[in-house]
Amino acid sequence: RIPKMPWEAAQKLLDQAMKDEIFPGYSLFIRHNAQSWQLSGGMAEKTPFPRLVTSRTPWDLASLTKVLCTTTLAMRFADRFHLADFVE
Repeated sequence: RIPKMPWEAAQKLLDQAMKDEIFPGYSLFIRHNAQSWQLSGGMAEKTPFPRLVTSRTPWDLASLTKVLCTTTLAMRFADRFHLADFVE
């Protein structure tokens, strides 16, 4: 069972990131054992045709793969090397 508090914390973090304009909207789905939780909020698109994010919003996976690939490579690099050695 996923405790209630971390779930609320996740939603608070996502909502704050939206307010800080990190991204316009989000959809999060977690499945644990026989239970599932879904959160969504914000805008899937702001222009030219604004639409809200719902649990059925389709996402452009091409944009997602850039983030997933870069994050994975950065994490693997960080695991093997001390990043402070490469940052001024």
